[in-house]
Amino acid sequence: KERTRFIEGLMSDDGIGQINQLFATLAKTDVEKAKASVESDRIDILQIVQKEVGYGKFNNVVSGLLKQWAVDSVLAEVETGGIDLKDDNSKKRHAKLLSKAGELLLDIGGHWYRGLSMVQEALVINEGLYERKSTHIAQSLYLLGNALASTRNYGEALKTLKEAVDIFESIHGREHEGVAKSLYFIGWVLNKKGEYDEALKMFREALKIQETVFGTDGIETTKAQGNIAMILVNEKKEYDEALKLNELNLAIQEKILGREHPNMAMTMNNIATILGNKGEYEKALEMYKEVLVIREKVLGNDNPRTKVTRRNIANRTRAINKVARRKSWMRR
Repeated sequence: KERTRFIEGLMSDDGIGQINQLFATLAKTDVEKAKASVESDRIDILQIVQKEVGYGKFNNVVSGLLKQWAVDSVLAEVETGGIDLKDDNSKKRHAKLLSKAGELLLDIGGHWYRGLSMVQEALVINEGLYERKSTHIAQSLYLLGNALASTRNYGEALKTLKEAVDIFESIHGREHEGVAKSLYFIGWVLNKKGEYDEALKMFREALKIQETVFGTDGIETTKAQGNIAMILVNEKKEYDEALKLNELNLAIQEKILGREHPNMAMTMNNIATILGNKGEYEKALEMYKEVLVIREKVLGNDNPRTKVTRRNIANRTRAINKVARRKSWMRR
């Protein structure tokens, strides 16, 4: 029954978004403040949590179990759903299921080749149902390009994504969500290939369209802005524009995702890094401390990113002390 409801939700227009929101909510839930109808039950549950995994790891453990259940559910549904494709309606439903399931596996991560197989099969079915220049084919090509990029087949990914852009644009015009997300992944692939100028161009074009379609404060804009900022920092050393983009991202994420979210911590970490590169060590240190608070709560004390944040704090503290000692010596 639970699996049936889950699959029905996945198949809805915003199914992937709703599932990702569920994972995000779990990540920031404060288990110590959770309520129960019977106080003794709450105390017993909290004692078990603390004894078995600890508060810091609880969200990660539950999120991991839920993601595994989601993967098992879609794999089972795909296997049973493809047994009897007797008419066009059953084929359309199965192609949609394959697309949604493949997209979910790609979003969760760690199931790249299974996701690739699903979106490839969905494309084959759709090719038998629709004309080449149709939204269904364009969406299948976009997902296939995403999967090919995730499995590091960059040449085929670029070819596939460019065809998706052409079809989306021929049907809907340039300012369309499908064009924007395909351009974004073209930029992602070019960035992986080290073609930074072209990647920057694609990310900027994707961002321009996203701002038109979703507004300048839409959560959809944050990935493109983040990647533009990353290239500006790592390859161009243009810290001022990168800082502005990350600060805009932070404002959008806090409004939509809330303060205690892994994406917030990532953006704050990026800001701290830029501030450090600009020599603003004390501001960078304060930002790293805020990152640590979020990561300890959301990811746990033993998470690799939490440990890196502690090292960043130690490094920035040493840098500040070194500057202070140098100034003190010069005043003598």
